[in-house]
Amino acid sequence: MKKSNTDSPPKSPRKKRKASGEEKQSEKQENTNEKDHQQARRKEYRRERKMIATQSERRQRQKCQRQKRGL
Repeated sequence: MKKSNTDSPPKSPRKKRKASGEEKQSEKQENTNEKDHQQARRKEYRRERKMIATQSERRQRQKCQRQKRGL
């Protein structure tokens, strides 16, 4: 019978400390700050993409209206 991989201990030193409860408060704070920063970047990226899509949509409508007037 094959042993499952879930029983193996974490490989990285930080994960080992975290698993044993020895993770430092500064590491926890650093991890939280990193997650917050990544979330903020994703939020900004989504905001920019939405703005670009809105501008593109507006240009398309204006172009369509100009074509209708030209007919």
